[in-house]
Amino acid sequence: MIGVFRIHKWDMQLRHIRHYSCYYCSVCRAISRTYGRRYAVFNSYEAVLLSILASEKGRPPQYAELNRPIEKKRCTVFPPIKVDMMPDGTPAADDAADISLLSFYIYLQDKIRDSNFSGRAAARFVLLTSAPAFKKMKHALSSKWDIQISEITALLSEQSAMEKEMPAFPEAYYAVFGRLTGYIFKKVLCTPSAERIGYQLGTVMHMYDALADYHRDKAAGCFNPLLVYEPQLNLHNAEEVYDRLSQIIENKARMMLDLCVDFGYVRHLLENIFLKGIPESLESLRSGFISGKSRKRTLRCDEI
Repeated sequence: MIGVFRIHKWDMQLRHIRHYSCYYCSVCRAISRTYGRRYAVFNSYEAVLLSILASEKGRPPQYAELNRPIEKKRCTVFPPIKVDMMPDGTPAADDAADISLLSFYIYLQDKIRDSNFSGRAAARFVLLTSAPAFKKMKHALSSKWDIQISEITALLSEQSAMEKEMPAFPEAYYAVFGRLTGYIFKKVLCTPSAERIGYQLGTVMHMYDALADYHRDKAAGCFNPLLVYEPQLNLHNAEEVYDRLSQIIENKARMMLDLCVDFGYVRHLLENIFLKGIPESLESLRSGFISGKSRKRTLRCDEI
């Protein structure tokens, strides 16, 4: 998945890096326990962020504090090493595991709608072979939070329809995915600001994805909102367009941090993700986007 909501570890203390790694590895293990080890590779940074926020909801004493009880368990991806994890069955990790699978499901649905023939065929094949896991995920979402897949697919269909007749303002297009993530955050977190946090997160993800995939989509003839809203974009003014869009994304990240006033115990992680991690993710796109060879950068497990 998109690695935009990751930490920038060079600006963190070691204990804070271990704090974030504990969330990441716990979600990875929860995915493996619930859906099978092969699905652990689909652990998304957005789901880890949701796990951090969910662990703070209600401040449960067993894992809300930085010095909460943790256990040493074998890494899901590389079993010879042991890493810090939350106890099995911790709600924040188990809930994020379901959301990671949902994120992957949304990614595949988006590929079916927007990709070329080979991309659509590959996405359909993965959906078919992963049908039991997705069925289990849909049941978990419905029983835990009354999240209906039909509502999510309806929003994705609305977004696809909007691509054929684009609105005059780009925010109206990005808002559709924002409404989708806002719907998920509102159901899972049940806090006053959850829907607004999710909305801003969705718009940031969509804008980042447009920047990351612009040149690839243009070469393949696939849809990209920048092809519509920046028709004069070329190698001469690419830096100007990049700077303008990255500034919008960074402003939205600050808005998300401002909305997280109720999450005090994990404030140090949220500040790093929103104020350091997102700019670092954007900076990793700069040279490629300006030179015409942009490509998404993902974070490996051993980089956390």
